[in-house]
Amino acid sequence: MSNNTTSNQQASDTPATIKRVLTGIKPTGTLHLGNYVGAIRPAIQSIQNSDDEAFFFLADYHGIIGCYEPAIIHESTKAIAATWIACGLDPE
Repeated sequence: MSNNTTSNQQASDTPATIKRVLTGIKPTGTLHLGNYVGAIRPAIQSIQNSDDEAFFFLADYHGIIGCYEPAIIHESTKAIAATWIACGLDPE
């Protein structure tokens, strides 16, 4: 019985592994409910109250592949960034 206590104590003394999460968003359109439910909300919830590091980026150059209008990509980039911040992403 004392072996169990020792092994449990050692397990609790071991530091948790911190993960790094990288998420890129291609700004080629207007966000919709599916984006919120499938990507935005889960990503933000996964980093809240967590010691994990999260990095989010807007892949605006990658957006050129699907959209050839620079003005549309520019506006979409700003709108998507604002949406993520409004949904709870801390820009710091």
